[in-house]
Amino acid sequence: METSTGTMGWYISGWDPTKESEEEDKKKAGERRERARRCYLAGVGRSPVLSDCSTEEEVVKAAGLLRETMTTTLDEHARKLKRWCSWSKPWWCEELKELRKDLGRARRK
Repeated sequence: METSTGTMGWYISGWDPTKESEEEDKKKAGERRERARRCYLAGVGRSPVLSDCSTEEEVVKAAGLLRETMTTTLDEHARKLKRWCSWSKPWWCEELKELRKDLGRARRK
């Protein structure tokens, strides 16, 4: 089963109504949490029920489905974290990337 590997993490702050001070923020946090909860429960419903008699293959399949469900839920309802280092250029875009390649090609000629 394929799972997301490019994600470094997710930013889930704002999902806990008890940590918000304003009433409007509490309401929004509760709604965010409930939407994510419904999405997660819909995915978990596909997972097989395990017992003491479950085979290793069934356990591996259930674990894969659980991981994929969590990843899908977070991808849909949480903002992905970006890891920046001292060499990161947040303003760098695809157009600049292509221009840089063209420059390299021109220099090599």
